[in-house]
Parts: sequence; C-alpha cells; structure tokens
Amino acid sequence: MAIWPLSDILLVQLLIMLSPPYLLEAQTYYSTAQISTSWTNNLSIPARGFDSYQMILLSESESFACGFYSKDQENDSFYFAVVSLRVFDQADDDYYLQNVIWLANENKPVGQNATLKLLPEGNLVMRDADGALVWSTNTFNMSVAGIKMMKTGMLVLQDHNNKTVWQSFSTTAHVSTSWTNIDPISAMAYNQYKIIMMHGAGFSCGFLSKDRNSFYFAIWKQSEVSGDDDPDALWLANRNRPVGQNATLQFLPDGDLVLRDADGAFVWSTNTSNVSVAGMRMMETGMLVLQDHNNKIVWQSFSNTAHVSTSWTNNYPISAMPYNLYKIFMMHGAPYSCGFHSKDRNSFYFAIWKQSEVSGDDDPEALWLANRNRPVGQNATLHFLPDGDLVLRDADGTFVWSTNTSNMSVAGMRMMETGNLELYDVNNKTIWNSFDHPSDVLLLGNKLVVGQKLVASVSKTDRSEGGFSLFVIPQGLFASYQAPAPQKYIKFSVFGGIDSLQLSHDESSGNLALLIISASPDEPNTTLTSTVKYSATAYMKLDPDGHLRIYDGNMIDGVDLLTDMSACDYPTACGNYGLCSNGQCSCPAGFARANTSNDQGNYNCWQMSPTTCENPKSHSLLPLEDVYYFNYVDPEAAVLKGTDMKSCKDACLKNCSCNAALFQYYGNDSHGNCFLPSPVLTLTSDGEKRKSYHSNAFIKISNDGENGSAFTSSINPTSSINPKIIAGSTIGAILVMSLIGGLCIMVWRKKRDREEGMEDLNQLSGMPMRFTYQELRVATWDFEKKLGGGGFGSVFEGILENGEKIAVKRLDALGQGEKEFLAEVKSIGSIHHVSLARLIGFCADKLHRLLVYEFMCCGSLDKWIFCREPLLHPLDFQTRRNIIMDVAKGLAYLHEECRQRIVHLDIKPQNILLDENLHAKISDFGLSKLIDRDQSQVVTTMRGTPGYLAPELFSSVITEKADVYSFGIVVMEVVCGKKNLDRSQPAESMHLLPILMKRAQEDQLIDMVDNSSEDMQLHRLEAAEMMRVAIWCLQSDHTRRPSMSTVVKVLEGTMGVEADLDYCLQNATTMAAIRREAVLGSTATLLPSLLSGPR
Repeated sequence: MAIWPLSDILLVQLLIMLSPPYLLEAQTYYSTAQISTSWTNNLSIPARGFDSYQMILLSESESFACGFYSKDQENDSFYFAVVSLRVFDQADDDYYLQNVIWLANENKPVGQNATLKLLPEGNLVMRDADGALVWSTNTFNMSVAGIKMMKTGMLVLQDHNNKTVWQSFSTTAHVSTSWTNIDPISAMAYNQYKIIMMHGAGFSCGFLSKDRNSFYFAIWKQSEVSGDDDPDALWLANRNRPVGQNATLQFLPDGDLVLRDADGAFVWSTNTSNVSVAGMRMMETGMLVLQDHNNKIVWQSFSNTAHVSTSWTNNYPISAMPYNLYKIFMMHGAPYSCGFHSKDRNSFYFAIWKQSEVSGDDDPEALWLANRNRPVGQNATLHFLPDGDLVLRDADGTFVWSTNTSNMSVAGMRMMETGNLELYDVNNKTIWNSFDHPSDVLLLGNKLVVGQKLVASVSKTDRSEGGFSLFVIPQGLFASYQAPAPQKYIKFSVFGGIDSLQLSHDESSGNLALLIISASPDEPNTTLTSTVKYSATAYMKLDPDGHLRIYDGNMIDGVDLLTDMSACDYPTACGNYGLCSNGQCSCPAGFARANTSNDQGNYNCWQMSPTTCENPKSHSLLPLEDVYYFNYVDPEAAVLKGTDMKSCKDACLKNCSCNAALFQYYGNDSHGNCFLPSPVLTLTSDGEKRKSYHSNAFIKISNDGENGSAFTSSINPTSSINPKIIAGSTIGAILVMSLIGGLCIMVWRKKRDREEGMEDLNQLSGMPMRFTYQELRVATWDFEKKLGGGGFGSVFEGILENGEKIAVKRLDALGQGEKEFLAEVKSIGSIHHVSLARLIGFCADKLHRLLVYEFMCCGSLDKWIFCREPLLHPLDFQTRRNIIMDVAKGLAYLHEECRQRIVHLDIKPQNILLDENLHAKISDFGLSKLIDRDQSQVVTTMRGTPGYLAPELFSSVITEKADVYSFGIVVMEVVCGKKNLDRSQPAESMHLLPILMKRAQEDQLIDMVDNSSEDMQLHRLEAAEMMRVAIWCLQSDHTRRPSMSTVVKVLEGTMGVEADLDYCLQNATTMAAIRREAVLGSTATLLPSLLSGPR
C-alpha cells in the first residue's frame, strides 16, 4: 500500500488549521456496515469550505470516521480516507475534521459520483464515475461479513466471528492523534493481543496482551497476526508497568508520545516534547521512530533483546540515513547500540557502538565488528535463525559471518549495558557473547584472557585487521607487528603468570587503569594507571599505529596508557629504515624519503641502490652508532646470542636476504646479541632510557663493485734426466696420481655438495632452530609413535624439552630426498602464514635429514572427510567452508605474496593438517619449487599424486595453476565427502570427476553434496555453489583457471564464478588412460607467472 507523503499530509493539516472548519452536521452515523452496501460521493459541495468530507462510518467513540475527502478548493479530487474528528457542538452533535489519518487511493484521486461498494463476495471496491477500478482491499472470498470503523481509528473488514480480515492504517501517524484500547475483550482479534494501531511491512505496533488484563504498547512481527498464535513482542514500551483496558496512547501536539492508564495516570513517554516532532513512522526494519519535518529521526524504539526467527536488513535509503554515516539501530541497550555501521555508505559492518554518540552528527566509533575483514553492502541481512545461529549474509545471500551457535538451545539475543552482545538459552545462560571475540577494543568489564588478543585496524577508515596485535600469554602480555613475521615491541612479563587483563577503575587516583590479574593467588595483581578520569563508557583500544590508548567515551583522541614508551618505540613510527629521534624522522645515508610527509606513520625510506642476491660480493654494511631497535624487548628474537660484533656483521653479509644487522651489548662488543630483522622497520637514536646497554646498527648497502684478483702460476724448468726414466716414472706417477686424484675428487665433491647445501640453509634469513639427530631421537622416543608417511619419509610424534608437541618428518631416502629436504627448508623456513604449517626446526646431522613441524592435533583432512570411524563426526558445512578458505588463502600467499613464487605441486587432503579448532594448514613442501619472479623457466622432475595432477603435466607445462587444479579436486572431495579416485568402488563410480561433469551438465550439482551430513544437506545450495568454484579451478585449459587470490575473493563473496565454464574436465589420470607413455619420468618446464608481485 502506498504511503501518503509526510510533507503533503502536514501541508493538508496546516491548511485545515488555518481555514474555517468543515462542519459535519448532525445526522445518524454508524460504525459498521454489512456486505452489499455502497456509497457515492454525490454530496453537494459547500461553498465556504476549503475542503469537503462526506462521512460514511463513524466510530463509537466519535473520534474517527471514514468517507470521501477532498483537499482542493475546486473539490474535484476525492479520496477514500480515515480522519480524526473533534466535537464542534456537543449539543448538536456537530463535528469538524481534525486530521487525515489514512488514504486508500492517495495516488489516484476520483471525481464526484465515484462509488465505494462492499461487494457480496467481501471485496471493498472503489470505482470512478465512469466505472473504472481505482482501489480495492483484495478480500475476495475471505468470508467478509462487514466493515467497521474502530475506536482506535482503524478501519477493518471482519468475518462472522468478528475476526479482522483486513485493516487500514498507514505506516505513519501524526501529532495530535490518540488511540485507546477500549474495544470489548470478547471482540479482540487474533486471540490474546490488542488490535493493531499502525503497521509497517513485516512489523506492527499497538496494544499487546497475553492475558487480556495487562496491556503493553509493543512492536511485533506483523506476519504473525495472520493466524491464531500469539505473536512475541519484539519491543515493549511499558514492560515494567502494564496498563489495563481504556488506557490511552497520546501523540501530543508538542511531539511527545505518552501512554496513560485508564485513570489518566502517567505510565510512559518518549520524552520528545518541543523537539520539532512532526510524525511517527513504523519502519520496515521493525523500528518505530519519531521524525521531524526533515525526516530526521528524533527518537527510536527497539528493546535490548531479540528472539530467534528474526531478521534485519540494511535497506534503508542511503540518502535518508540518520546521523550521517551509519545504519539505523537494530537494537540498543543503554548506553550501547548494535546494528549496521558504515563509514563510507558502501561498506557495512555488523557492529556495536556507543549509543549516546548518535545525538549529534558525528560518526560513532565502532567498538566491536563481527565482519571486519569482510564488509557487506546494502540489502545485507542479519538472520537470527530458529536453530539459534546468528548469521550475516550479503545482499546476494552469500554467507559472511555467524556465531556458530546452531543447535545450542539459544532462545534470544540481548544488548547488555556493558556493551556486550549476548546469545542466551531458555535458562538465561549465556551461550555466546561478543566479549569473547574482541576486535581492537577492550570495554570496561571485558576480560582479555590467556589466548585472546586485540588486533588493530588497518586505519581509522579501514576497519579490517591490520599489522598490530596485543596478545595475552601465560607469562604476561606482548604486542607485535606482523611484517610478515611478527616483531614484538611491547613485552610485559608477570611474575607468577597472568590470568587475564581488564580495564578498571583505580579508586586511589580516580582514573582508569589496566588491571593485570595474576594467575597465582600468592602474587599481587599489577595495575597500569592512566591519566584519564573514570567513565562508565571508557574503553582501551589498540590503535592502527600500534599505540595502546584509553578513551573515556567522549574524547576524540585517546591517551597513551604506556607513558614510558616514546613515539620512537613503535615499529611504524618512521616506516621502513626510518631513523626516529625525539619524534622526528629522517633517512640513513644512501636512502631517500618515499613520500613528502613528515608525519609519523606516513614516513618511509627507500634504498637508492637496492641490494640484490645476484652479486652479493658488492654488499657492504653502513654503520650507525648508538642506534637501537624496538625488537630488543624480545631477547628470543636474537639470531645469535653471546656472539661478537664481527660475527654479527658477517652473519648478515653471508645471508643474501639479510637487510641489516643490529648488535646489542652491555660490557664490550665481544659478547652480545645479534638481531637480523626482516623487514627493517623504524630505528631510533633515542638512547636516554637505554643507558644500561649499547647498540649499533649495520644497514646492508650496495657498492659500485670490487675487482677480483687474478691468480698466476709459473712452471719451473726441470734438469736434464734420462728420457726413458723420465717417461716411465712420469707414466707410473700419472696413473697413481690419477687414481688417488679421482678418489679425492669423489670424496671432495660429495662433501662440497653437502656443505653447499648447508651453506644454502645458513644463508637464509630467520632460519628455524637446528637440532642434532640425538636430540630428535630423544624427543620422539626413538621414533616410536608414527603419525603417517609419504613419498619421501615418515612422520613421528614428539615432545621438546620445553613441553611443546612436535611432528618430526624423517627423510628415509637420500638422493632425491635430500633435494626435497633442501626445498622444504628453503620454502617453509623463510615464510610465515597462518594457513601454512610452521617449521620449528630441522636436522642436518651427517646423513640424517629431518624436519620439525608444529604438532597438529586433529591430523590430516582425509581422516575427517573420508573416514568411517564413528568417533569422528561428519564435518558441518561451515567447518568445511572454513577449511577450503584456509587452504585457498595459504596457496594465494605461496603463489603471490612471497618474494619467490612457491608452487606446492602436491595439494591433497593428506597434506592439509587441522589444528584443535579445525583450522587448516598446508604441509609437506617436499615437492615445492621456488621461482624467482624474473626467472624465465625452471625445469623440474614431474611427480605428484594420481588423481590430483593437472592434465597439462603431459604437455611439459607447469605453472602455479597446477596447484589451482589440485585445489579444485580437494574442494570437490571436501564437499562430496568422497575420494576422487576410490578403487574400492565399481568401475563406473571409481572416478569422481566424470560424475561431477555429468551432474554439472545436468545442473544437478546438489546431488553431489555429502549425504552423510545433515548439515551439508541443509546447506546444499551453498555447497553446490562451492562445487562451481571447484569446476572453475578444474578447467582443462590452465589459462582459464582463476588465480588463488581470485578464488579467495569468490569464496568471500566479493566476486562471482565465471559464467561460461567448460564442463569437459580432465586430469593426468584420465590422460594416462589415453596415453600410456611413462610420463612420470618426463621433465616439465615451470613457466613464469603472470600474477602480481609481492604485496
């Protein structure tokens, strides 16, 4: 139903007030009429009236009427309308029109002699004088018995049981209107709640009761009134003070909405007197609002609770968005609110913010964000599902975020006064809360416990996760900057260990403080007091520049909590290679500023003659005396401990990828710690507070080159000797020396190859820990507990001396195995990513080659998707989706974000490991190849696992798209829950790929979804869409496959799958059936990637 524009109705009301009232002279009117009744607007037009009104029905309260209404002086445009009346002459029962409440045909007025008919079949129809249809209630054959003008101002069609079949009412109401719940209890429609006063699409508001005695002014879901079930209130105005019958809700002329009981006692109001309120509107989101003449929201409803089976959509017009740049509330608690939040009107977050900040035009700061790394657009929806899961989906239905609380008996959601959003069960027990999932803010009352962290945003406008993190660990707390390996800049150790930390009130000073709670009852807590006065809405935030600041809830700029840290103690204060002194930035000799800004955080230095690995002999070190590095707070970051300055410098010169050496020492430079950071962030010369030790920095720079030295040799003439003796002796000596020389050369070459391999390892930046073979024998109980095996060795469980569980991979065969060993150490030892298995250390002890990895307690993926063990439940859809996303991000990092592109060449479920939270990490880099970005080609021996090999392997062409193909196979297996090659199945079912092709061609991909999981079947449409991603990755033409970064975007929902896919899919296994050549021994060329460089 169309809505009468608020401005037009206000103009009509103003003109009514300024013009003489139109009298409705005394005659008999009724509040009801039966079917087969008709009315015609043939009333003679009075000359003195500005507007005309022909009454049809009059409510029993004589406050409302319906009939034909005209608002122009010519009186040639009429509307069927509901109006409010005021008694003009009590004695003569004369009234005059006060307000227009509702219009039926507001966009299509009729002329005189138009007719309104309540037809025998129950439809109320309005036709113009020529018989043309103008408007109807569309209530054919709905058992309508009659029409009634209610005392509340609502026009209804009712059946023979007095049940409402249709009702009028707009989504708006205007000041000087009132409603009273005075209808007889016996006639109350829809079982046990009061009639609607006004309704919007999907939601209604009015008087609501559960017992027919106690009434509440409430909002409920409008669709629920179609049957006899009682709707649950989504919002209650007078929840602590119900009213009885004959209570009245008054929308006063001064703009205040007031609820009074039958005796006139005040119960509740919006407290909006004299704030220019013009009208009330029921929003499509289920929010009741009061607006001024500019449609700006002056007051809004919403409780701090919501129930399951509720949803909210951010489809409010951008141009009408109140309070500048964020979405309307969904629900709020004092003084915090949650809802859709935006800074640019394009990217929206489900967020929590301080509600009091919306009283002005300033943008409120989001204190918690659910989907900070994946904003949604307009028309995104938050669903509170019947199974208790709170799910955020984008406008196209793509999954974005959820609380993962399905089937956990969740009954409702509430916004706490502390700013904590909670999901609770029927026993009021908290099932999930936002405090357990902090973003970058710690609110009062919110504890940060061991294992939790705050992650700063990229910037004030980009709220996605940035490089700074604050961690709570058992030994204390620390902050680090991820670049890409974490470098610590704050380390606060607590004697006796730490339990948690929280923002609190330091009563001795009256200021806010960070309370560090000791894990030991015998040790006191530690308090870090700030200079900010206590405020109930204060919070601590890890800002984008790495500073830990306290905000009192009103200040724009926070105050640093760690006052002993200077501006130069932060990693990005002066950017890469920047020198910071007393808060000012400069660049070392040989470096230039990368921009023109002197501001901290925007400063960067770049090397005018960059160093390269092609000519390491041209490198030298630029000494910088009394220069310090923020990472000194973490002694464990030192690559060499107890070494001398020369050894530290040499270590950097011998390491091609080393950019700088920093040497920290106390007494003399013969004993200190050597740091080789990568990259080199802000350096500082502020040494005032570092008087206890010394520090020198050595920046690697490129020279003009050095001349090599030439070697010369001379042959001394021999004396004259008998030629025969000389000849015989010479031949014999040559034979003996040749034999000895050959043996020596063989031994030397073998030793050289081994030493060169170890030299390669020693030249890598940030090499992992090196173990002896004996140490790993002890750690693995002499390799007793085998976890699994692969083509190049077996994996064993172990425990280090510090208690850390490890997985030790022992290469059982040398030759090929040694090459794979070097490849894996090179690739894994120099990179760090959350989706890659972390290499803790290695062993190169004589002939022994072992790799030490972090232990992944949930094993490999194949055990979870192919297993038949009853103890392992089938993975649900969300977990499988997360695993696929983890693998995609890990491969995107290897292909596009490393200095050298890394192609894995053996992606399969057995090489995807799961941690305790079922987060996936890629392992087994034994087959990987590193490709310099400027290298034209690399020749590799082709090998891998049948079923996962891309078809182009037979054409001697290998790119990182081979990994994309293998990833597609893995996605297919994860979604289907079946092996791509299962020899235990009949011949027609042995290969999964042909079945996928057939289902794709028949558009029946949902038939492929794992039927052993009920949850997968519930999400089969989404799972089928993931199968389309797999098909894209499985394109036989490798150039048509997406990059892994594109796959990540598709999985995140920021782009779609290519439309024109080729469903004729192949792999190396199917190719082998056609070509029986011995292809596994052939060589293939690794082509250079066309993808982007490091980011």
